[in-house]
Amino acid sequence: MSPALAVGWLMFMVVIVRDLSTVILLYGPGSTLLSVVFYAHWKAGTVEDAAVIGVLMSLLGLGLGAGIYILQRLTGRDAAGAL
Repeated sequence: MSPALAVGWLMFMVVIVRDLSTVILLYGPGSTLLSVVFYAHWKAGTVEDAAVIGVLMSLLGLGLGAGIYILQRLTGRDAAGAL
């Protein structure tokens, strides 16, 4: 099972690193993105602050995923949208 977990985490990290460049393009003088704040704390060496932001982002993603799952179960639809 550990090789499958390792491959899963590697694929996850590839997606995250690829999406970081997209998020940085959205960053502007009037907007502050949570992922950019996370990266700034990480780069500045305040790892504790970056860890808290990372946990919050993870909980937000988990909550959104759970919400989508619950809505799919309530409406009787699968991930592809078919009945």
